[in-house]
Amino acid sequence: MPERAVSSAWHDGGSAINLPTVVGLRADTLVLGTWRLLLALLVVNGHLNTDWWASTFAVYSFYVISGFLITLIMNRTYGFTRRGLLSFVANRALRIYPPYYAAIAISLLAIALVPEAFIRGVNGVIRLPQTAYDVASNVAIFGLHMGQPSRLVPAAWALHIELCHYLAIAALLGRNALVSGAWLVASGVYYFQYPPRLYFETGYFSVAGSSIAFAVGACAFHARPYLRRLQRGRAASLFLLAAVIAYSMPYVAVKFYGANPMLRAFTANIVTSAVLLVALTGFGEVPARLRRLDAWLGNLSYPVYLFHQSTGVLVLYATGIAVHTPDAFVLTALATLSLAAIEARFLSDPIEKMRSGIKGRLRSGTGACAPSVSPSPGGVEIPISPGRKVPRPQD
Repeated sequence: MPERAVSSAWHDGGSAINLPTVVGLRADTLVLGTWRLLLALLVVNGHLNTDWWASTFAVYSFYVISGFLITLIMNRTYGFTRRGLLSFVANRALRIYPPYYAAIAISLLAIALVPEAFIRGVNGVIRLPQTAYDVASNVAIFGLHMGQPSRLVPAAWALHIELCHYLAIAALLGRNALVSGAWLVASGVYYFQYPPRLYFETGYFSVAGSSIAFAVGACAFHARPYLRRLQRGRAASLFLLAAVIAYSMPYVAVKFYGANPMLRAFTANIVTSAVLLVALTGFGEVPARLRRLDAWLGNLSYPVYLFHQSTGVLVLYATGIAVHTPDAFVLTALATLSLAAIEARFLSDPIEKMRSGIKGRLRSGTGACAPSVSPSPGGVEIPISPGRKVPRPQD
């Protein structure tokens, strides 16, 4: 049965706004925040401790989540119109760039306080831009790539990939199941042409090579109406348990059977990410307290992803702890989580008022708008259920 919009209310700061929601995909069934924060912490662990390969899987799980949620909000919130696209772009910019520039400020502080030789020992790309291209790409995000010698926010190469796919989904690729399915086929053909043992070196960091992860997420959204039986009663619990076990298997396999993630490992990670995503978005109503906690944790995932490497430089320099050790991970994670909470409270929260204004204007003109949840390096928006009080929209 196709999903349809019904009336709902969003309570934010005491004001209720009637909004559309999606039958079968309500805010009280969405528990993606904790998963997103765990993925961000896997990235921190990969850069500051060991098991770097786990962070590569985490990034692709972020891509799958983004493909799903961007497709959702374009179909159910913004719509594929000129006005909807412009509103989407404006809200993306307000969500993505302010925390990103906060991360740049932390990097500039590290460059000012920490000797260059020490920074190189942690991450050699945290350095002032040397060329006009470096300046432009570090400011705009677009154009950042893994081989770039200067990235003030080292992990931002993935933001470039995310932003390219956000625009592609909003413009066309998320429009309907047929278009998303064709995208999946095309991206799959391109993906599987990589030599299996060389994918990480040749395709992992590219827009085209990673496109299959976003396409799988988009198709997972369109496939949800056909998966309802897996999301009811006892079947939902069993489905979620099986999804969690399946999702963990690529991590376990690479951990114990090989240190170099290959094409088949990434393929398993992408597929199981989509399975877990579907299980988590249809498991059933979550108690309000747990939902608020999940939302707060998810709100930290994006700044944690952005801040952790430059924060790690400052922490390790101040404490004298060596990089790639468990202590380096623990202390950096704690410091980064603290900074992320500060960012959320004093930067993202005030900016959300501007974003809400944009969404309100869109709603008044089209009858469709919704609050937001940030899945990953970037952020997206999710409709909520009737009469539910939820924490600050956290796209």
